[in-house]
Amino acid sequence: MKFTQQKPFFAHIASTKPALCLILSKEPALLRELLQYFKGEYIKFSAEKLTETAYMQELQSLSLFGEERLLLVQDLEGAKDPLRKVIIDSASLQIPHLTRLFTATTLASNTLLYKAIDKHGVILDLSGEKPWEKEEGLKRWLQQQPKQMEGAAAQLLLERTAGDFGALQQEYEKLFCYTLGRDLIKVDDVERLTINQAHPTVWKLIDALLASDSRSTLSFGRSLLEEGDSLFPLIRLLRKQFETGYQMCEMQKAGQSREEIAATFPMAKKLQTQTENGGRFKRGMVLLDQLEVNLKNSGGREEVLWEQLLIQLTQ
Repeated sequence: MKFTQQKPFFAHIASTKPALCLILSKEPALLRELLQYFKGEYIKFSAEKLTETAYMQELQSLSLFGEERLLLVQDLEGAKDPLRKVIIDSASLQIPHLTRLFTATTLASNTLLYKAIDKHGVILDLSGEKPWEKEEGLKRWLQQQPKQMEGAAAQLLLERTAGDFGALQQEYEKLFCYTLGRDLIKVDDVERLTINQAHPTVWKLIDALLASDSRSTLSFGRSLLEEGDSLFPLIRLLRKQFETGYQMCEMQKAGQSREEIAATFPMAKKLQTQTENGGRFKRGMVLLDQLEVNLKNSGGREEVLWEQLLIQLTQ
């Protein structure tokens, strides 16, 4: 059985407890959030590294437990043929207290693997989600959070995060902490604390920084200030980019392949070309942290400090 919307999918698994589930989504952050709907302890594998023997051993050993268990196999599209065959052959097995949950960014519906899970289990396919359907899902997520938002505040946050679930989570967490002691997040809070990630100038600034283009970096940086963007969320967004770049460099240094790095950070395509620049990313994080401290005692010198930082980051 296949669903293309979250609400009926979770209502179905709550009432039927299917043995197999497949979630298809191109957003890793959304996959992590959806996992919270499944109860019980779980053991996790990457499909690319999981062997067919290990998979069957896990099915047999987990079935011995009397409490709810979850066998999670991520990135199913990377499964090799022997593992795919074992999953297909065992799809009809009903193992007490065990749910087999598979996640993937994409999996063709005409494959035997997809058809086996569709026949014996349930599929939530968000890979072809329309923009308006995606926005409805993000709105529902905000409504389920412990602190409510004004309607206009929620709409503004959705616009500023441009449909990126990971960014939405991060910005909501900042707003939640910022408004401790209050029951409601207001429009002013969103305007003060978040940055408009849908604004093309923000990403042009990041591209110019990565290309070490000082002139363009200064131009885009000035434009953002002239348009009224707050420096603090801008600094945090840049720091997140440098932190991700540094993590990717460390992964490469540890011997991980470019394919493994790209799978871990699928949205950071520009950063994937910068994995030799670990020192630059580390230095950038230090400079951004220093600027955030200095701005609190800047005495009206925000613009000067901002431009000095941008020049340093391009060097």
